[in-house]
Amino acid sequence: QVPLYIASTSFDAFALAGEIADGVIVGDIADPEVIRNIVRTVRESAVKAGRDPKAIKIVAWVSTLLTDSQEETYELLRLPVVGRAVSNAARKTREA
Repeated sequence: QVPLYIASTSFDAFALAGEIADGVIVGDIADPEVIRNIVRTVRESAVKAGRDPKAIKIVAWVSTLLTDSQEETYELLRLPVVGRAVSNAARKTREA
Protein backbone atom coordinates (compact mmCIF):
# COMPACT_ATOMS: atom_id res chain seq x y z
CA GLN A 1 0.00 0.00 0.00
CA VAL A 2 1.39 3.40 -1.03
CA PRO A 3 0.68 6.27 1.41
CA LEU A 4 -1.30 9.16 -0.04
CA TYR A 5 0.01 12.64 0.81
CA ILE A 6 -1.60 15.88 -0.35
CA ALA A 7 0.85 18.74 -1.00
CA SER A 8 -0.67 22.21 -0.94
CA THR A 9 -0.85 25.75 0.36
CA SER A 10 -4.66 25.68 0.49
CA PHE A 11 -6.75 25.23 3.63
CA ASP A 12 -9.34 23.32 1.58
CA ALA A 13 -6.65 20.80 0.67
CA PHE A 14 -5.49 20.57 4.30
CA ALA A 15 -9.07 19.73 5.29
CA LEU A 16 -9.27 17.13 2.51
CA ALA A 17 -6.03 15.57 3.76
CA GLY A 18 -7.61 15.21 7.18
CA GLU A 19 -10.57 13.44 5.62
CA ILE A 20 -8.86 11.02 3.24
CA ALA A 21 -5.05 11.18 3.16
CA ASP A 22 -2.25 9.55 5.09
CA GLY A 23 -0.48 12.88 5.30
CA VAL A 24 -0.15 16.43 4.10
CA ILE A 25 2.86 18.37 2.83
CA VAL A 26 2.58 22.04 3.77
CA GLY A 27 4.22 24.16 1.09
CA ASP A 28 6.72 26.84 2.13
CA ILE A 29 4.99 28.07 5.31
CA ALA A 30 7.13 29.00 8.32
CA ASP A 31 4.83 31.18 10.43
CA PRO A 32 4.11 29.27 13.69
CA GLU A 33 0.54 30.58 14.01
CA VAL A 34 -0.32 29.57 10.43
CA ILE A 35 1.21 26.13 11.03
CA ARG A 36 -0.95 25.75 14.19
CA ASN A 37 -4.05 26.64 12.13
CA ILE A 38 -3.09 24.11 9.46
CA VAL A 39 -2.58 21.35 12.05
CA ARG A 40 -5.92 22.26 13.65
CA THR A 41 -7.65 22.13 10.24
CA VAL A 42 -6.19 18.71 9.41
CA ARG A 43 -7.04 17.25 12.81
CA GLU A 44 -10.57 18.66 12.97
CA SER A 45 -11.31 17.31 9.49
CA ALA A 46 -9.96 13.91 10.48
CA VAL A 47 -12.20 13.79 13.55
CA LYS A 48 -15.25 14.79 11.46
CA ALA A 49 -14.42 11.94 9.08
CA GLY A 50 -14.12 9.47 11.96
CA ARG A 51 -10.36 9.13 11.63
CA ASP A 52 -7.56 9.25 14.20
CA PRO A 53 -6.05 12.73 13.73
CA LYS A 54 -2.70 11.63 15.15
CA ALA A 55 -2.34 9.02 12.41
CA ILE A 56 -2.05 11.73 9.75
CA LYS A 57 1.52 12.84 9.07
CA ILE A 58 2.14 16.56 8.60
CA VAL A 59 5.29 17.52 6.73
CA ALA A 60 6.49 21.13 6.55
CA TRP A 61 8.38 21.88 3.35
CA VAL A 62 10.25 25.15 3.85
CA SER A 63 12.89 26.47 1.46
CA THR A 64 16.12 27.39 3.25
CA LEU A 65 19.17 29.25 1.99
CA LEU A 66 22.55 29.64 3.66
CA THR A 67 24.82 32.30 2.22
CA ASP A 68 27.72 34.48 3.26
CA SER A 69 26.07 37.78 2.40
CA GLN A 70 22.73 39.54 2.45
CA GLU A 71 23.15 40.58 -1.20
CA GLU A 72 23.72 36.98 -2.28
CA THR A 73 20.61 35.91 -0.37
CA TYR A 74 18.53 38.59 -2.10
CA GLU A 75 19.78 37.49 -5.52
CA LEU A 76 19.00 33.82 -4.83
CA LEU A 77 15.51 34.69 -3.57
CA ARG A 78 14.60 37.27 -6.19
CA LEU A 79 13.33 34.90 -8.90
CA PRO A 80 11.39 32.46 -6.66
CA VAL A 81 9.77 35.25 -4.63
CA VAL A 82 8.80 37.30 -7.67
CA GLY A 83 7.57 34.14 -9.42
CA ARG A 84 5.28 33.26 -6.53
CA ALA A 85 4.01 36.80 -6.23
CA VAL A 86 3.23 36.96 -9.94
CA SER A 87 1.60 33.51 -10.04
CA ASN A 88 -0.25 34.12 -6.76
CA ALA A 89 0.48 30.46 -5.90
CA ALA A 90 0.14 30.70 -2.12
CA ARG A 91 -2.36 33.56 -1.82
CA LYS A 92 -4.75 31.77 0.54
CA THR A 93 -2.00 30.73 2.94
CA ARG A 94 -0.39 34.18 2.93
CA GLU A 95 -3.82 35.62 3.80
CA ALA A 96 -3.88 33.38 6.87
